[in-house]
Amino acid sequence: MSVSPTSTTTYTLTATGDGGTVSQDVTVTVNPASGTVDTRTFSSGDVPKSIPDNNSTGVTSTLVLNDGHSIQDLQVTVNITHTYIGDLVVSLISPSGTEVTLSNREGGSANNINKTYSLSNFNGQDAVGTWTLKVKDLARYDTGTIDSWSLTVKATYSSATHDFSSTDTPMSIPDNNSTGITSTLNVSASATVTSFDVTVNITHTYIGDLIVTLYAPNGSSAVLSNREGGSANNINKTWTITASGGLAIHGNWKLKVTDNAGADVGTLDNWKLSFSY
Repeated sequence: MSVSPTSTTTYTLTATGDGGTVSQDVTVTVNPASGTVDTRTFSSGDVPKSIPDNNSTGVTSTLVLNDGHSIQDLQVTVNITHTYIGDLVVSLISPSGTEVTLSNREGGSANNINKTYSLSNFNGQDAVGTWTLKVKDLARYDTGTIDSWSLTVKATYSSATHDFSSTDTPMSIPDNNSTGITSTLNVSASATVTSFDVTVNITHTYIGDLIVTLYAPNGSSAVLSNREGGSANNINKTWTITASGGLAIHGNWKLKVTDNAGADVGTLDNWKLSFSY
């Protein structure tokens, strides 16, 4: 028996012996995990990844979650470019080892998988740990890529998430200009975190032109994308940044975007920071 109460709940279990001659009732009170029930979205940061052709080992992409207990609902959104999706077996593996097949050679000659799957298989499990998306291509000729994937998890979180969004966007990105643009986001809260998420939405017709860099109030920086993605359009992605020594969040954060090649142009649509404290 597995239960995931959202409030303190009393259950009565009845055990009956062989022949029905002996029975015993046991009453158990279960307290839910402490914290806040919330729905949060987490995106993988190790994609895109090429899917090897006609290879039963396939490719895996991982996503590490640091919070989330007693899952109540989970959705996984998968974006795969492939020219014959009937070749593919796609599965999701939880930190506890539960594997759920999302697509088993379905779709025939259709192109690409861009789909959200709602799953109850993981209800009651902890979200904390390493989640794995596995993709296998089991036939020849057609090839593809895991472009992106994310988890949306309703669970009990030990800390609350606080979002801070840019107010000076959208901003046009000058073409073939190493100075680029800088958007500034002021975080008025005071807290120290060891990890946080940054979500960036950019419209651009050739994202391999772009370098995207985040600067913290203390001057430290993290390159989010360094001319990655080739001729693909647009960046709509969340990165998880680790600050193992602790990072004070109060102050001005900056996102810099430079376009380092000619012809294609675009816009920084918006960006946000998400902190748990």
